[in-house]
Amino acid sequence: MQKALDAKRYTTEQVDAIFAEDIGKFPDLNLAESLQRIAGVSIDREGGEGQRISIRGQVRTSRACA
Repeated sequence: MQKALDAKRYTTEQVDAIFAEDIGKFPDLNLAESLQRIAGVSIDREGGEGQRISIRGQVRTSRACA
């Protein structure tokens, strides 16, 4: 998590950062549920499990994240 904190600390822009090795440490069921921890990212749930990712300001696609 230190890499993510450094990336946020030393940028001149507003960012939220997360690195792949840190995602693996989260207790989430899948990638979609881990990514919802980032501001501006939301997920749709089917059967109680996160399935589709939506990013604020981006065009929605039909791909599922499993």
